[in-house]
Amino acid sequence: SVDIATPTRLIVVLSIEAARDVPEEYEPLLFTGDEIDLINMVEEEILLALPISPRHDTAECHAAEEIAELRNEKPGPFSVLKDLKY
Repeated sequence: SVDIATPTRLIVVLSIEAARDVPEEYEPLLFTGDEIDLINMVEEEILLALPISPRHDTAECHAAEEIAELRNEKPGPFSVLKDLKY
């Protein structure tokens, strides 16, 4: 599950010229005379708020342990260089 918080402040405007005068803290919504599909707007806001990649809680992360195990099992490709004297 992902907590989503997307505060959106809309102002309905009747023209593009009116949209230019909208303060920055608001997002203009151009009303063309057709019905406004609020469900679609909410769905779009949710999709935009989702993380770009899957995430998990830090407590559930076992990657660090797995990486440490891999490092212990197999030496790195440059590990032979540490023994070289110059």
